[in-house]
Amino acid sequence: MDNKQPSSAPPAKVGSSSGSSKLPPVQNVNPQVETVSPATRLLEKRRLMYEKQEEYEQKKKQFKLYVYYQHLS
Repeated sequence: MDNKQPSSAPPAKVGSSSGSSKLPPVQNVNPQVETVSPATRLLEKRRLMYEKQEEYEQKKKQFKLYVYYQHLS
């Protein structure tokens, strides 16, 4: 009886034209694991902070208008 389990990895190419037996590079499944410099992380946090601040300001304006029009009714 043959008890081989199927492999989840694709089989390597047998007859490549270049003659090298190297496997193709493994792509990173989770891009968040990549090495990033501390300066880049700070810039990303700053960008997110400004986006959240802008969303907050827009909500404040909407609420102000809502309250104003409720007062007129």
